[in-house]
Amino acid sequence: RAIHRSYDTPVGSVHEELHEEPGYHSLWVKKYLIEKPEDYAVVKYMVENTVFRPCYNAFLEAQGNMGDDGVELAVTDRSPFQKMLLELTGTERLVFDLYERPALVEDLLAAMERKQMEAFRIIANSPAEVIWMVDNVTGVITEPRLFEKYCVPFYNRVADLLHRNGKIMAVHFDGLMRPLKDLVAKTDIDAVESFTLTEMGGDLPIEDAIAAWPDKSIIANIPASLCGKDERKIRAYLHDLLERVSSHRNFMLELSENFPPEHLRTVLPIVADVMEHQGERAT
Repeated sequence: RAIHRSYDTPVGSVHEELHEEPGYHSLWVKKYLIEKPEDYAVVKYMVENTVFRPCYNAFLEAQGNMGDDGVELAVTDRSPFQKMLLELTGTERLVFDLYERPALVEDLLAAMERKQMEAFRIIANSPAEVIWMVDNVTGVITEPRLFEKYCVPFYNRVADLLHRNGKIMAVHFDGLMRPLKDLVAKTDIDAVESFTLTEMGGDLPIEDAIAAWPDKSIIANIPASLCGKDERKIRAYLHDLLERVSSHRNFMLELSENFPPEHLRTVLPIVADVMEHQGERAT
């Protein structure tokens, strides 16, 4: 389905078009809010006039439903740069504007950061233990210079606030991470979430990631390619993977994307069984 949203403000109007993906119900932007320089002022007005209020009841209800079966994550907005890149301007518009009119871009980024820190102060006082920022970073788009300038300082500012309130911060890095390997190591985040294994098209071997981020949990996405294998091959792959990461005590597997729903009941029980009994196999 298509979603059209229009925003009318005292300083002008903008609109966007989103398409809902049927599998995971993700929203893909077909028309961005910012298409010309004048749109930055409109979006900045929207940002600065957004009001956040604490509302912890929905999280507490979800946490209660989860019980002892797991940990409920508190999902936050993307960091300002990634939000602008993926939701407000698109890659081409943002890259051109950064080079042709950087003051316009950075003025909006600064307003977004100020507003997001308001939200994170509310989040820091929430009952959630794990805070999950779905940034969808890939190093071939958010390349090292941009990542170092716009993302690393924001992550560290948020992490400092969350850590002072006893929270754990995970960021969704699901792209090509080799260009950003050393910069991620400079962040104070606690978990690299949705890490893309080389079997899924990632460019950073898990051994290199472990060496680069010894102080961070690595949560890897289960390769969808397992759906096309028989049980023996699935178990062999998983045993090999777990042996390769055995030196890193903070490693997890997760199902985060690209997994055909019809294979869930077949593959996931195998994954769970291997994870449960890997220690027994090693002894």
